[in-house]
Amino acid sequence: MDTRKFGTEDYNGMTFVVYGELYVIQRYDGDDARSIVASHTDIADLNQIIYVPRITTELNDKKTGTKIADADGVMVC
Repeated sequence: MDTRKFGTEDYNGMTFVVYGELYVIQRYDGDDARSIVASHTDIADLNQIIYVPRITTELNDKKTGTKIADADGVMVC
């Protein structure tokens, strides 16, 4: 299983379809011969779709109406 990680900040709100292919690799005199033995490339298969959500948040102090809260008081949101 490929467990590579990548940052998603450039892909917020985007949808990707991931295809899977299984190869057998045979080595002959230092050269590789690849043959596909199985593949799953159905663009409509919901199990192959990855959605990267765009997540945002905002918090305002009810007392001041700003995004700044005093550390010495009680903040009620």
